[in-house]
Amino acid sequence: MKNVEESWRRPVIRRLILSFLGILLPIYVLSVVIYRWGINTLQEQISKYVISQTSYYLKDLETEVKKIKELQIDCLNDKDLNKLAAIPETFNIISMTESILRLQQRINAIKSSSVYVDEAYILIPSIQKIFQADTYDSLDMDLFNRLKNIPNSNDAQIINVNGSMYLSQIYPRYRSNPDKDPVFIIAVKLSNKKIRDALYTMLNNPGEHIDLICISGDIVISTGVDGPLDKKQSTLLADSNLPAIKTETLILNHKPYLVVHASSSFLNAILCKYIPKNAIFQPLQKYQAWFILFAIVGVLIVFIYAFYLHRFIHRPLNNLAQALKKVENGKFDIAIEHKQDDEFRYIYHRFNSMVENVRNLIEQVYKQKILAQKAELMWLQSQINPHFLYNNFFILSGKIKMEDYETAAEFSKLLGKFFQYITRNSSSNVPLSREVEHARVYANILSMSYSHRMQVYFEELPEKFNHVIVPRLILQPLIENAIEHGLKDKREEGILKITFHEKYGVLEIHVEDNGNDISDQEIQGLHELLNSEDIETETTALVNIHKRLKLSLGGESGLKFSRSPLGGLKVVLSIQTREGGHDV
Repeated sequence: MKNVEESWRRPVIRRLILSFLGILLPIYVLSVVIYRWGINTLQEQISKYVISQTSYYLKDLETEVKKIKELQIDCLNDKDLNKLAAIPETFNIISMTESILRLQQRINAIKSSSVYVDEAYILIPSIQKIFQADTYDSLDMDLFNRLKNIPNSNDAQIINVNGSMYLSQIYPRYRSNPDKDPVFIIAVKLSNKKIRDALYTMLNNPGEHIDLICISGDIVISTGVDGPLDKKQSTLLADSNLPAIKTETLILNHKPYLVVHASSSFLNAILCKYIPKNAIFQPLQKYQAWFILFAIVGVLIVFIYAFYLHRFIHRPLNNLAQALKKVENGKFDIAIEHKQDDEFRYIYHRFNSMVENVRNLIEQVYKQKILAQKAELMWLQSQINPHFLYNNFFILSGKIKMEDYETAAEFSKLLGKFFQYITRNSSSNVPLSREVEHARVYANILSMSYSHRMQVYFEELPEKFNHVIVPRLILQPLIENAIEHGLKDKREEGILKITFHEKYGVLEIHVEDNGNDISDQEIQGLHELLNSEDIETETTALVNIHKRLKLSLGGESGLKFSRSPLGGLKVVLSIQTREGGHDV
């Protein structure tokens, strides 16, 4: 058999450290690899693809608009157009018809130059005509006035006319007098539908939106079903220093979006793509199986480690705790064993030795001490019985002499109950409900005897404390003390108040009076009297009660003194009603 006193060869601490490292290390490494891998992939794919796609489409739109504008500028130098606009009177019918046909061919070439062109126009105010690729009509002066007011610039000038986008080119291009109407205007109406269809081709995931915002014309083309998303349009239009490419995260319509802005100084426009955050993480879906496997492995590791701790740490500690609990409750005929050769085996052996030593000391010390405490308790209680007997008969005699027989009868009945409780109950401890009822009988006696001098307020005991076991005659002497030392000199308006309060497992019974004869020094003296260890200290009343409470209930049980809000002395009788989570 191994010697349990020798050092253990398999320390528990080493198992804990190794198992802890064995769990943390693979989890940490696997988490870092998956996290870095997923985040890097997500950032590279989303950033490069979205920025490239947005920039490419905006540059393609710039190219198309430049091509259209070049055809407009080239058409400005058309001889037939200049002659028709400047000196239409020089044409005869045949030559004018031929010139108009050639002019319509130029218009048709502009219209066919790009899929984004919906219609091309030439507006000539001198002949009050507007020409299209296959027809002409009377000049629309409202349209003419809207298209003529553009600044002199080489950039594309997109104008909003009744919700449609126009590219306008006036002749002459540079006017010395801005108030003078141009000779003619070459206008191109862009197709909102074609531009929107092109924007739809850029959508890759559900919930994405793309908007084209032309700042100069306040025009927005959106792929959203309900138009542009809330608050983004006004924000972008107000930002005149927007960089060529910008990415940011915005909360739009209560949803998080990754927003990519691509701006064009040539078009004076901004292309915005809005990608829902949940769509960004789609590239990580292929790692879902790895994450699930990782979670399952992690759970298995946790269960294995929990089982390990339960078997080698929790179970031995729990056995030791249960054994300590039995010892605490006074059971010393126990012995615990541990099969593993580790620290717990040594602790168990020392515990068994300690219990055996305590068991041997019980007969020599503990029983003798209990017997001494019981003897002292009986001695203290025997002193209190004659303390309250000699005043009551004088009061009864006075009632009879005054021929107040009804009160005397009631008073005699109360005295009978009072003496019955004292003489017929020989038990040292009683339920608190009986002790309070006895004190209430005594208070009723006082109320009948001194009704002209004082009033007694006696609360009901909370029902939950009825069965708490307490020493006999602990409350009635406090009421008597209040009468004898606080209210005996009160000729009128005396007040005696008994109330009940619960604080953190301690029941407090407050006995207060409005006598004003006691000083703060006397209250302090009462505290010193309770704490005195002098065996000659008087023990017939307050000190008697305090000692019996301490001996019987322990804890916070006992008496405390303070100045009452009524003006006299307040005695607080504390009863420990709970100990270690259980009723006393």
